[in-house]
Amino acid sequence: MRMKYIIIFIIFVSIKTAFTQDVHFSQYYNSPQMINPAMIGEGLMKGRLIFNFRNQGNFTTNPYKTIAFSGDAKLKKEKLSGGILFLHDKSGDGNYSTNNICFSLAPNVEFSKEHSVKLGFQAGWTQYAFDAEKLTWNSQFDGTKINTENPSGENIKKSYGYFDISSGLLYKYQIKNKHIFRVGMSAFHLSHPILKSFSAKSIDIRYSGYCDAILVIKNSSTRILPSILYMKQGAANEFAIGTSVKCKIGTNLRSTPDRIASFAYIGTYYRNSDAILLMTGLSFQEQMIVSASYDITISQLSESAKKHGGLEFSVVYVIQN
Repeated sequence: MRMKYIIIFIIFVSIKTAFTQDVHFSQYYNSPQMINPAMIGEGLMKGRLIFNFRNQGNFTTNPYKTIAFSGDAKLKKEKLSGGILFLHDKSGDGNYSTNNICFSLAPNVEFSKEHSVKLGFQAGWTQYAFDAEKLTWNSQFDGTKINTENPSGENIKKSYGYFDISSGLLYKYQIKNKHIFRVGMSAFHLSHPILKSFSAKSIDIRYSGYCDAILVIKNSSTRILPSILYMKQGAANEFAIGTSVKCKIGTNLRSTPDRIASFAYIGTYYRNSDAILLMTGLSFQEQMIVSASYDITISQLSESAKKHGGLEFSVVYVIQN
């Protein structure tokens, strides 16, 4: 019985915290517009389309499920990049849902073939909805059972939305078309939007710092892809670090030069005091990348989650130059 109350307390704290923290993915490297608006249009491509899906474990009867679609492209001879993002998140017995659409622009300034800087801007609209009729409250207890016909007495705003703006900066250093190093910082919710579900509360600015690299192994087609992410929003913070390895699994076809080899990915990441992430993926001729990852929970939620973590998938379709 004691464990039951501990689990209920953890779930309550988790849901309450979720109202004041941004949705994000474990595969942060495959959700660039949610990390830094300046990261749009990055890579050897004309553009790309990205699909993300996350199922946040099964420690509740109705766990978090998040879906995102995004697209970005290089414009004006690579002097400017543009992007768009759609996100839908739903969780809990009350079907607390988040729907977001935002647009990003990022001018690119090249100081030389090795050094460049991008400044990203993002603006969007977020809509929240909450079905309070699917929840029950202690105030509805009639002496023998919970009677849903009794008023709850809770003042809950069922639906509302807000406009939001964000910005980011990204510096890239490329060595002779081989090694690439990137470092960036960003700030989301610069307009200080207000959450209104239970009581009016200003959303804290989410600060994000990110750096990654593409390291080419000499005389090899293997690539090492390390990355570090740090985010802080109010009292909450997150630190993730890890690396993946990209290995060639096919051969280039001389008869059709436009078709190149395929690659396999495998990696491990660590999120501070929360989870160990395992990922794997396949790149089909550098045009479509399919990745899957799994969070092994190591925090206090691990017992209530019965050792089950979050499962996540992403599909990236690259429009090649």
